[in-house]
Amino acid sequence: MLWSLLLGLFKGPLDRILATVDRKIDSETERQRIKSETVEKAIDAEISARTASKEIRVATAGFLEMRIITFLIAGCFVSHLVLVTIDTNLQLGWGIAKFPAPFDEYEGTILLSFFGLQAASSGIGAIAAAIMKRK
Repeated sequence: MLWSLLLGLFKGPLDRILATVDRKIDSETERQRIKSETVEKAIDAEISARTASKEIRVATAGFLEMRIITFLIAGCFVSHLVLVTIDTNLQLGWGIAKFPAPFDEYEGTILLSFFGLQAASSGIGAIAAAIMKRK
């Protein structure tokens, strides 16, 4: 008798508290699911962008003119960077002029696009190979 009275008294508030806790847990689970889907989509987009970039490099790798153009573009910036570095470090007083606009602003970006991406893609490939070996 006393048990049923206590159960009847606390049943309504207890149900509301438990329902609130259930909604909170469901909300957290949904939030985690949305985060994981967003990260998964970002990774998929990055993979597809890199795949497309690799396909373009592979497709144009056999063309001698593309290699010559790439060499000439990168060669200009690399030689400029080397001359400025030698002049600055050895204080030779050559007074190497900077590139005209907009090349002066993009020199670092262009060098990074030619050489930095190669190193980064090699590093990512090594990490991916290590992960695949672990599985």
